Amino acid sequence: LSALCLSPSMAQETAPAPAAPADAAAPAAAPVDPNTVIATVNGQPLTEADLMLAEGELSQQFAQLPPEQRRAAALSAAIEIRVMAAKAVTDGLDKDPDFQRRMAFLQQRALHGEMVEKGVVDKVTDAEVRARYDQEIANTPPVNEVHARHILVKTKEEAEAIIKQLDGGADFQKLANEHTS
Repeated sequence: LSALCLSPSMAQETAPAPAAPADAAAPAAAPVDPNTVIATVNGQPLTEADLMLAEGELSQQFAQLPPEQRRAAALSAAIEIRVMAAKAVTDGLDKDPDFQRRMAFLQQRALHGEMVEKGVVDKVTDAEVRARYDQEIANTPPVNEVHARHILVKTKEEAEAIIKQLDGGADFQKLANEHTS
């Protein structure tokens, strides 16, 4: 597989290696056109936009690398992903029902993320949230609650005496106030 990733057909158009870090006085590098072809994998272009996506999606994986090595690592990973994905399609793995179910879920998750990112969440008002909360609470069956109360005493005899008083109809709160220190 390594030979596939390094073959000349996949590295036809590669970006130059990142330059050494410039000092603060140097002007910033011009932005690269997202449509610039960085590499060609199995005859398909891998663009700057594809590489930026790979860098973002794989950023946690490359967090331990020095910043100047992350772009090269993302390019290598993007090429390997494309090669392996093409092989998986050739082998028919994309037709597997479990895979298709997972892809459908991942698509829904990505679309959900896009909606959140586009600010749809900001358009929901506090009143709408409150109404939904009230609706959910109204539809939730009540939970049995138990309110435990106790009176702590030093001896078993004191406890038995208090129990007799309670059995006789004495007020619990009054007895609690009398016997609490």
